[in-house]
Amino acid sequence: MYPNYYYIGLEAITVGNVRAAEVPASLSEFDSLGNGGMKMDSGIAYTHLPKPFYSQVLSILQSTINYPRDTGMEMKTGFDLCYKVPCPNNNTLADDLLPSITFHFLNNVSLVLPQGNHFYAMSAPSNSTVVKCLMFQSMDDGDDGPAGVFWELPAAKRGGRL
Repeated sequence: MYPNYYYIGLEAITVGNVRAAEVPASLSEFDSLGNGGMKMDSGIAYTHLPKPFYSQVLSILQSTINYPRDTGMEMKTGFDLCYKVPCPNNNTLADDLLPSITFHFLNNVSLVLPQGNHFYAMSAPSNSTVVKCLMFQSMDDGDDGPAGVFWELPAAKRGGRL
C-alpha cells in the first residue's frame, strides 16, 4: 500500500540495561499492505509507539533518570519527559549522562540510538544545565497502517555518521 516506506519488526526496546516489557505483536509483525510493524521514516520528527507500550518505556526512563524534570518545558512543548541535564562548560553534547536506548529488531538487528536522537536539547545551555526532552510520542494502536514509526535523524544533521 505504501511502496515508498520501509517496515521492520520490533522485538524489544532496552533502556540502559532494562528491557521493556513485552512488545505488542502489532509492532513485531507486519504485512504487505503496510499494517503493523515499525515504519522507518527520516522525515518525521519523533519516534511513535502505541500507547500501552509507550507508557512502559516512559516508566522505565523515569525510574532510570535522576535529573530534575522540567514540567514547564513539558507543558510548553507537549513532550512527556523533559529533564534539566548538567552540561559541563555549557556543552550540549555531554550526552553520555542519559541512559542509552536500544531498539532490537527482527533478525537479531539492534540499534543503539545516538544520544541526540532520543533526548534533544530544547534550549541553549544556561547555568551549566540544558533542558533535554524525549523525542518519542504515543500513538493510537489501530488495526490499519504501521503500529509504530521509527525516526532516525538524517545523516546530514548528525555529521554524516550512523
